[in-house]
Amino acid sequence: MIPSTLINPLVSVIIPVFNQAIYVSEAINSALEQTYKNIEIIIIDDGSTDDTLYILEKCFNYSNIVLLAHPEHQNRGVSNSRQLGVQQAQGKYIAFLDADDFFEPQKVEIQVALLEAHIDAVLCHSHIKLVAECDDTPDIEKWFFKGSETKKYHLLSQSDCLKRNVICNSTTVARAAVLRKLNFDFKQAFQYEDWLLWLLLSEHGHFIYTPEKLLNYRFHPKSVTQKVHKNELLKNYSKIEFYLSLIHRTRRPRIKLLCFKEMFFTMRRLYRLYSIGNQQ
Repeated sequence: MIPSTLINPLVSVIIPVFNQAIYVSEAINSALEQTYKNIEIIIIDDGSTDDTLYILEKCFNYSNIVLLAHPEHQNRGVSNSRQLGVQQAQGKYIAFLDADDFFEPQKVEIQVALLEAHIDAVLCHSHIKLVAECDDTPDIEKWFFKGSETKKYHLLSQSDCLKRNVICNSTTVARAAVLRKLNFDFKQAFQYEDWLLWLLLSEHGHFIYTPEKLLNYRFHPKSVTQKVHKNELLKNYSKIEFYLSLIHRTRRPRIKLLCFKEMFFTMRRLYRLYSIGNQQ
């Protein structure tokens, strides 16, 4: 819980949305219903073509909700939409929320308290509650960073930080001042834009993990995670895009070198996948 003496800083919740009419209301309501009340909500429509815009029109009734869109209703991708949200945010902290996920009521309160208590930390993330909407849902909770206690750590010290993304995007709250220094928008063909951001953020300070399940993570037939999980080619091409983007942006020669090594191993896996395909 937040100490009674703490001044509650503004938190900006950033929600990019593209064709998520079925889920976006639940995401927005979970931000509105936080026990931590000093919140602004920034929603960026990324060129939706379903009924998302009709749902978002109801948000004009809320003074703490800001609606944004790209020029000419373009679809520019989630990294560009998040970067736009960061540029417009007024908060000391920024919480990212995907439009098909939703917060637990005390999420922001708990994570702001942790960041206020650890001034050298730039990001706080939590564990997840899985909301499975697929018959063949994998054990997703094992994919992410896990522990039984709150832990402050450096992401770059983790041996698997360049092998897999262990931080769920919608669990995060980060310092806005650091996010504004970063260029994490890129023209992406696949995903892992959040993984790129965590590595760039890690060059500026420690991360904090809390084991509380503060985020409801939805795994459904149309989710990007579902598509990548079922497609080994897509998974490996996504990793190559991630490595190339990080090499271009990181300030650390060691990280660049490690990226080249991981990219080589990824290319070998792709070669084997194509070899198997030719033998069938």
